[in-house]
Formats: sequence, C-alpha cells, structure tokens
Amino acid sequence: MTIDLFSALPLHAALWDKINTMITNQRVAQAMLFVGPRHAHLPQFANRFAAMLLCKESIPPCGKCRACHLMQVNNHPDFTVITPEKEGGMIKVDQIRALQQAVFNTPQLGARKIVLITNADKMNRASANALLKILEEPPQFLHFILLVEQLDTVPATVLSRCQKLVCSGDLAYLNQYLLLGEQYTENSTRAKLHQQHAPFMQLLCDVVSGRESPCVAASAWADYALDDLMWYLYLVIAQSIRFQLLAGDERLPHVMAFSQLTSPVALFALLAKINEIRELLTHNITINQTLAIEDLLIRALP
Repeated sequence: MTIDLFSALPLHAALWDKINTMITNQRVAQAMLFVGPRHAHLPQFANRFAAMLLCKESIPPCGKCRACHLMQVNNHPDFTVITPEKEGGMIKVDQIRALQQAVFNTPQLGARKIVLITNADKMNRASANALLKILEEPPQFLHFILLVEQLDTVPATVLSRCQKLVCSGDLAYLNQYLLLGEQYTENSTRAKLHQQHAPFMQLLCDVVSGRESPCVAASAWADYALDDLMWYLYLVIAQSIRFQLLAGDERLPHVMAFSQLTSPVALFALLAKINEIRELLTHNITINQTLAIEDLLIRALP
C-alpha cells in the first residue's frame, strides 16, 4: 500500500479521535507507543501523525506548506525514522546512540522534532537501554513515536515512559483468514507468501500425503523470514480448522485439500508448535530455521 501522508485509513478512525483530542487539549505525550499487527498499517498512521505535528498550517496536515512538502519527499530535517537495517533484523544500539547527540539540537523548521521507531519491539537490551537514556530527560521539543506488534518484548522501563494506544486492525471478513495477505504491501514477505498461495499449499499437501519430504519444503521456503512463514502457516492451519469444524469454502480449494489430509487434533498440535516458535522469535532467540520447519512438518504427517 502506497503511503499517503494526507489521507486517513478507516481502520485508524478510533486512533485519530484520540489523537485529535490530545492535540486540541495540547496534551500530546513526548513518547507514544502504538501497538498493532502489521496489517493495521501503523507506519502509514505514524507518518501522517508526524506530518500533523510538524505542519505549520492546520490539523490535519495541509499538504501545501514547506513542512508538508518535505515530509512527502522524506526530507524533513526534524523527522527521523529508525528501523531495522534488514527485514526481520534487529535495531542496533549504534542506531540509537546516533540519536543521543542529534535529538538535543533545536528544531530547524518549527517547534518540534519527531523520532519514529518502527519495529521498536526489535530492540535488544543494549538498544533499549540507549533509548531509555533519552526518554528519561528528553528536551521539550522532542516527540517519540514507537510502533510495535507485541508489548512483551519491550522493556518495562521503556513502556513506563510511553503513552500506549492500540490499533487492532480488525477486518470484517476474518472468517477467511488468508485474505489478510492482501493487506500487506506488494514487496513484503507476507504479500509474497500470499501471492504464492497455490504452489505453497501444493507443496504442503505433498509433504503431508508423503509425496515429498519435509526437507524439500524446508529448502523451498528457506528464503522466507521464519516469523513470516510461521504467520502464514498459522493462517493456513487456522483456516483448515475452520473448514473441519464449521464449513468449507470452495474459493480456497488448496486449503480444503490440506484439511482433508489432517485431523483437528493434529492441526491444533501444529498451532501450539507454531505459537512456541513465534514466542521464541519475539524474545529474539536464535532458531535454526531449517530444523524448525522440518520438525513442524514432521508433526503434520499422519
């Protein structure tokens, strides 16, 4: 999805109500942490929020002033974005330390400086401690916007200094879980998994039916980030459980075929194993991806 700084998504309506009240009452916290799944499009929300704070003309942002123009071309001197250097990677301590000097310089264009940290739950202990030093005594003109998918990997010391707001990203058609793949940007790993749904499911069925080995699937899926792969398998298995316990859907024939090769007991066991793997990943524990996939698929065999 292309980011438009000056258009609001309907799923953010409840958040904007709260933000507008804060701005109207001049009670915008210096550190705000927004929690939501990837399909909630929090980066788009955060960019618009930052543009709103930096715009000199109006709320919502006017889209015409110099500040808005610089935000639209990603060149505003008072707006800094910190994100993992590679997909699925960590935010390094050096990235946070680089802020410790820059953020105390006065704003160049207006009254505020904004630091946006995406994937803030991907900070290790050293990165979080470096950030904490800034959060403890920030200059009055500085605002932090932190985006996370989960709270349990964010240190309590950081959480205690942030105002927390939640965006669930709920969709009206969540009885078809795999449609979530359509909510991700085209070049993201999760969108690519969704685009490869048919061959992905065919290989999964081949493994469960004994026509292919788990090693073949582990090799074929090696280029996908493990967290994204577990996310997609979770959706597939959850959809299969729905088919078995409620009703099938002819628009998803590959999932129906997979569900016919397994039992509800086996599927629930797979969900438990996927949750175990994702729990380790959220705590930044290194996992051998090939072995994890092979072990998971072996459990799927009848």
